[in-house]
Amino acid sequence: MSHRLTRREFVTVAGGAALAAGGLSEAARHARGAEALAGLDEFCRKAIAEWQVPGLALAVIGDGKLQLARGYGVRELGKGAPVTEDTVFSIASCTKSFTAAMLARLVDTGQLGWDDPLRKHLPEIILPTTAPGLEPSIRHALQHRTGLPTANMLWRSGEFGADEILRRVRWLTPMAAPGARMVYNNVMYLAAGKAAEHACGMPWGDFLRAEFFAPLGMTSTVTDSTQLATFDNLAAPHAPIEGKVQPITRYCPDVLGPAGTIHSTAVDMARWLILHLDRGRLGGRELLSAARVDEMHAPVEPTQAELSSKGGPKAPISRYGLGWFVNEHAAETVVEHSGTQTGFVSWMALMPKKRLGVVILSNHHQTGLNYALRSWIFDRLLRRPEYDWISAIRADQSQGWRRLLREARAEFDARRPADLPPSRPLAEYAGDYESRLYGTIHVIAGEGQLKLKFGTHFHGDLKPWHGETFRAFFPNPRLDDWQVAFAISDGRVASLKVQEAPWAPQWYDDRDDLGEFVRKQERP
Repeated sequence: MSHRLTRREFVTVAGGAALAAGGLSEAARHARGAEALAGLDEFCRKAIAEWQVPGLALAVIGDGKLQLARGYGVRELGKGAPVTEDTVFSIASCTKSFTAAMLARLVDTGQLGWDDPLRKHLPEIILPTTAPGLEPSIRHALQHRTGLPTANMLWRSGEFGADEILRRVRWLTPMAAPGARMVYNNVMYLAAGKAAEHACGMPWGDFLRAEFFAPLGMTSTVTDSTQLATFDNLAAPHAPIEGKVQPITRYCPDVLGPAGTIHSTAVDMARWLILHLDRGRLGGRELLSAARVDEMHAPVEPTQAELSSKGGPKAPISRYGLGWFVNEHAAETVVEHSGTQTGFVSWMALMPKKRLGVVILSNHHQTGLNYALRSWIFDRLLRRPEYDWISAIRADQSQGWRRLLREARAEFDARRPADLPPSRPLAEYAGDYESRLYGTIHVIAGEGQLKLKFGTHFHGDLKPWHGETFRAFFPNPRLDDWQVAFAISDGRVASLKVQEAPWAPQWYDDRDDLGEFVRKQERP
């Protein structure tokens, strides 16, 4: 592998021009940063304990320069190897900022335009729309405003390659006209990345390495899990299983590439944030024009349909630019993105006007640590009064959305009708059921019970619930249960409908309605 810059080398390269121009000396700048962040180690240790996070890495940018980068905890429970600022983590959906930058670079070079229809550069894709004559554009895809539903099961099932996923989007039912509503959509980021590949004639990963990783010295950043074998300093994913946090099998949906498969380090990601704070310039070289960076960081204001009765956005997600969320902290604009992958949570945040930045990478599946630490650091750098972010976010998790999910599930279970057995012997429900969108669900009978298999990941027990309705339970604790409702026609089991996490409210991200699967005709 190529030479990895040390933190001091990085500070020298990134900050040399400013220092030569008469700014603060490096020693003075670091002293000021150390004073502002007094108590950081204590905060991190407390947060790790509160959320039972095995390890985290962070980098802090002040005055547009790297001020510190540190690691805490361990890469994998039970093995003891420490996390450092150079430990490699999944950054998950923070990948989207790189895909948006690739397209921004192609806009700069005139190879495509933000408002080009996706099909101009990806002619094989067919995107349904509620507005005939108005096609989803590259801009719509990067803003999550194509009007198409998430269809996450296209990639979560593990059944299809990228080309097949994009072929199947023709069968989606659009939810709104392009541009009218934000629906967070990983599949459309895959489409945008593929459109960029067609426009420039270079694979997505190769382009990022040539145009961004190499110039920035991001030598520990890769675009898919097949490249992780080159790293010794690699964080392992963790998740709570039966109440105990423990290492889990690494899962990276490489098929989704442009939407969320980059792995990186705190130091490498700091380089990425500094490029954005410098509006696309690396010393005397322009990697992105300032105009393109400004466009990526400019949010789309929520449409009337997205406003609550009080006139405010229903959720912060409604303010999104091109590959970045745009929020506020202490009345300051924050341009940021988070990423969640099985076993990892990542966070990167910029405060452009103050030239501040934070990168926080952790190896635990569900945690509020990243947001708490991001907020604490910004407060300290802005010299704001002390606030107990750990307690506030812990309370929000336990008494907020997590409590709502617990209550919703309990209420759903309590509404279960009186016990009514299936109308047919279990063997009659067995068979293959097809959806032109999602493929095939296999229902298998044996030893007096049913099992369900879908794709490479969803394999579990199918248990009677009420009449023709069954519940599917999967041994992987990261997968929610399903409600599977069979339909009888002409005296035979003819189809089934699937609702993932049937107990969950509509806002729950992992709640997916897979719709109807029709039973294949058995051969005589």
